[in-house]
Amino acid sequence: MNRLPTVFFVGPERTGTTWIHQYLGWRGDVRLPTATKETFFFDRFFHRGVEWYLSHFKADAGQPLVAEVAPTYFHSERAAARIAETAPGALVVCTLRDPVKRSYSAYQHMVAYGVTASPLRDAVREHPQIIAASRYAEQVQRWRDQFGARRVHLLLLDDLAADGERFARELCSIVGLPPRAPPQDLREERVNATGAPRNPRLARLGFWLRGPLRRARLFGLIALARRTGLHQLFFGVRPQGGNAADDDLRFLREQLAGEVERTEVLLGRELPQWRTQADP
Repeated sequence: MNRLPTVFFVGPERTGTTWIHQYLGWRGDVRLPTATKETFFFDRFFHRGVEWYLSHFKADAGQPLVAEVAPTYFHSERAAARIAETAPGALVVCTLRDPVKRSYSAYQHMVAYGVTASPLRDAVREHPQIIAASRYAEQVQRWRDQFGARRVHLLLLDDLAADGERFARELCSIVGLPPRAPPQDLREERVNATGAPRNPRLARLGFWLRGPLRRARLFGLIALARRTGLHQLFFGVRPQGGNAADDDLRFLREQLAGEVERTEVLLGRELPQWRTQADP
């Protein structure tokens, strides 16, 4: 019995990975970690050992596929090397979106969850992954170096937004699952929308509390917080009005200059929608 994942959906963050996790969980024929979407094993908790990692997965119920959806692995050099060593035959799936929009969305997400309260430029210095995870050519090449180009597959969030059923078929074709159209709620849902936290201090406190709970694998307490409304108390967000500041967008475009062209080479596909100057 194979206990290790045979497919890793490595993100990066803010590129539709929550939708993918929900779709795979809805299918019922994919073995995923229980109680949590992400284990953070290969980038944060590798020292705990493979058996600790495997303990996150539910017992084999005849599912033909074992998978983890782990967007923080994408920009982690250690994660790529560790997965290649631990599960060398695995497939890797990367989901990509407009790099400027992804970086701005990642920043918004960090603000909403109390990771940072800094303006964008300062947040990038504090958390360089805001930019690093949008350097797709560099990051994808690292995964290809570890697994070979034929085992690293690329999907676009744009395609998911345009046609969820077609996106699901492509995903299934890559990983060897029989195609199944996503349910109506997934076709219509926009997952992981972000905004400003209602209470930044509570959001920061909630963020720091989640770390020890995850390390101790107390995912039941995290789930209880969601069910009882405590999660909303800490992380509840209010929609952010207005568009992103022009200087923030200029800064991101400067930092990510050339990324669209490099990604087009990766995909062998033109991405005119990424060349527009629309706000994230």
